[in-house]
Amino acid sequence: MDHEQETYRDVTPNQDSPLSLVLGVLSIIFGVCGMLLPGLVLGIIGIVTAKRNDNLGKSGFVCSIIGTIISGFFVALIVLLLGFMVLPLTFLPVFFIW
Repeated sequence: MDHEQETYRDVTPNQDSPLSLVLGVLSIIFGVCGMLLPGLVLGIIGIVTAKRNDNLGKSGFVCSIIGTIISGFFVALIVLLLGFMVLPLTFLPVFFIW
């Protein structure tokens, strides 16, 4: 009987997995609704807190990545559009000299 010891895995649930899932879903919602900076911040925090050793942690990690990509894309798009709007204004004094 000495050789038949049962080994148990650590089955305690990870406490950060639901948090990363909630942060990931909120980052997607904020990114789609137009609140880009909170969506970006929540997505990054969700990525950092996600432990990918259980299914809930994996889904939180994926949702956080999707929310970060959505928010980051729209932030980059807004910065790019504002840059193209301001760029012609930098040449404006040259036109008034003529």
